[in-house]
Amino acid sequence: MVPEFDIPGHATSWHASHPELFSSGAPAAKCSTQVDGRQNVTREALDPAKNATFEFVEELLRDYFSEHGGAFASIDYVHLGADEVPTGCWENPFDAAFIEKHGLQGGAAGLFSYFVERVHEIANQLGRHVIMWDAAFNKGTTRPPKDVVIQMWLQYG
Repeated sequence: MVPEFDIPGHATSWHASHPELFSSGAPAAKCSTQVDGRQNVTREALDPAKNATFEFVEELLRDYFSEHGGAFASIDYVHLGADEVPTGCWENPFDAAFIEKHGLQGGAAGLFSYFVERVHEIANQLGRHVIMWDAAFNKGTTRPPKDVVIQMWLQYG
């Protein structure tokens, strides 16, 4: 069993308890997507421009992988997701300033790549191998780290 935290996009339910980890200021339509054939379903995405996002993810992973009672202490892999991210939520002044300050190319796609790299680094520092959906490979502006296991979802060829 591999624990899966499908972030940053499948985290809408986290917004109720941790709204500080999410973007604000983007028009609601920018955070809408198609889910299970339904149009305009509002979904949230963790905000990579907030350091608190990464602090929270690290604390969560530390808890799950703790050798002192962590539910997944003996598991070497973690699935961090990275698919179906409503990056339009990041089209706001705060995230735009972060993108510019850090020289991230491609706007929201660059911010997505930044997220992938940061959560990968956190998991590696905790001694875990990372699995991500193929979106981590084909939706950002950079390739994911070489040691990421890519789980294919889309059909190619």
